[in-house]
Amino acid sequence: MKIAIVLFNLATEAGASRLLFSFAQSLKKQGNAVVIFTADYNPNCFPVLSRGLDIREIKGDIPFSSVFGSKTTFGKILGSLRLYKLAALNARRIADAMENDFDIVNCHTDFSYRVGALYKKRNPKAKFIWTMHDSPFDFNPKKGFIRNISSKIFYAVQEKIERRFFKKADIAVVIDNRNKEIAEKELGLNTRILRGGVDFESFYRPVKSKPDSKKIALLSVGSLGRYRRFEDVISATAILRKKGYDARTLLVCQDFWADKIYREEFESFIENSGIKNYIDARFEGVAEKDFMDVYRQSDVYIYATHIKICGIAPFEAMSAGLPLVVCSGSSDAEVLKDGENALFFEPLNPNQLAEKVEILMKDSSFYGKITSNGQRFVKENVSWDAYARGFIEIALGNK
Repeated sequence: MKIAIVLFNLATEAGASRLLFSFAQSLKKQGNAVVIFTADYNPNCFPVLSRGLDIREIKGDIPFSSVFGSKTTFGKILGSLRLYKLAALNARRIADAMENDFDIVNCHTDFSYRVGALYKKRNPKAKFIWTMHDSPFDFNPKKGFIRNISSKIFYAVQEKIERRFFKKADIAVVIDNRNKEIAEKELGLNTRILRGGVDFESFYRPVKSKPDSKKIALLSVGSLGRYRRFEDVISATAILRKKGYDARTLLVCQDFWADKIYREEFESFIENSGIKNYIDARFEGVAEKDFMDVYRQSDVYIYATHIKICGIAPFEAMSAGLPLVVCSGSSDAEVLKDGENALFFEPLNPNQLAEKVEILMKDSSFYGKITSNGQRFVKENVSWDAYARGFIEIALGNK
């Protein structure tokens, strides 16, 4: 099959670009012709994952990534307006640049579903599939009355305007039950769940053994945001230290969204935690080539996200031989089994999180069981090849 994949921003290393490149490589390996269209491409964005792919950059007047990163409220509003205008322009240019014989047009986030809607007019036989990583109209409360109200109005107006584009999708592909419910009940879309994959062979390392001493190196990874609940990881670290453990935590918390208000709150939380010298917060993130060292230097991976969001990093950590302690409120917990291949803790409960880590530290046999079972689960169930096969089955109406 000839498949076009669209993502406006391929200049920044993030979850969406990682998924797209990994997915495209598996589609290509399975014999499909794949062309990637973008408005902003940087060859340094996952250079290994993108190697050998047909990537066509259809540039707009300014780089798509340039509208992100403002730290002021006015700058964010201005950036949103610029993004909107740029998205419309880029969608038209990309749709016009596409050949007429694509069997599938798969659009990923960033208003790229506009491309699918425009292309569908020219080639009605093409299957238009929108991969909705997370609902772009999912409003989260903001600090401050004016900011909260204005943001809520903006999201509502945006959804009304955009509906005429994303409603043209034949199928919406989502990663978890929460987004399936949003796509079906709120957006009225024909929806299928297709969970992301992991390059198991790249991340694989022999499973770790429980540390003999009371030293514990905790790790949590994700873009900086309130829903990540890094605060719970820090609080659990403090609890473990009070119990006599030499617990330290590395937070790979890239400040991707540049939320100045939350960044200041979070840094203040670390400062006042009483254990700031034992918290290493990497707001600039970690280079892709260094991630394996990060995993191997850690003893337990923690995913504290308390809302229905699916993270790929926990599965990468499991591939690398780490045990996972995961919040039961996250989407990742939907596919895992508590006490079998991961340990669950309740949302917003750092005391229980600390208890689960301590259980692992007290029993080397149980530590080994969770670690081995977790790694086996990822190998057997979470791969990009399986994701690509599932996508084709959905497109053909077989799933």
